Amino acid sequence: MDNKNNMTKETSKEIYIKEFIYKENKLKKFGLTYGLLILTIAVFIFFTVLEPKFASGRNILNLLAQSSIIGILALGLTNIIISGNFDISFASNAAICSILVLIFGGHYGMPILIAYLLVLGIAIGISIINGLIII
Repeated sequence: MDNKNNMTKETSKEIYIKEFIYKENKLKKFGLTYGLLILTIAVFIFFTVLEPKFASGRNILNLLAQSSIIGILALGLTNIIISGNFDISFASNAAICSILVLIFGGHYGMPILIAYLLVLGIAIGISIINGLIII
């Protein structure tokens, strides 16, 4: 009977710990929801104070143009992660494809549209082979 009381005490102690750990914390929830946005704004303000030209319209458009490529790649990776898989080879595929466009367009003198279409086919082929290897 004493053993049964110990089990009950231990169980209630474990329940209390779980309730304490999983208790909804409003500050934690706010940080998880808006933390990245607040951090981005803070970094932007920091660099603007450091260099006033940082907040110029031309620089902001340049930053948005550079980050749009990463954003588009991240959209593709989102579907992979949601499905429960993990594959980060898309970045390598994007890098090799950008190099191939430069080689086909610059070195071989292909029209840029033809180079893009050729590299798109190569990228699809690389992705299919990679997907089959992973699966």
